[in-house]
Amino acid sequence: MADEGPAGRGRKGGRVSGPHPLPDMSCRKCGRSNPWVYVAPVVVEGTGTCICMDCAEARGWLDKAGNLKPGVML
Repeated sequence: MADEGPAGRGRKGGRVSGPHPLPDMSCRKCGRSNPWVYVAPVVVEGTGTCICMDCAEARGWLDKAGNLKPGVML
């Protein structure tokens, strides 16, 4: 097991090869590609859209903790 990286996640450096678990995503409001944090993902035939947290926050949909406010449905 000497070749395994941190936490046994693969060889040297913890990189795992293979297909990416999520498709490329783009924000439906601003067009940002692959935002790190997003809400309301929709994936159809390998293409994904979402709403990035910056856009959700700008529209007043999030509380101070970053969760959707009660009654907001996306």
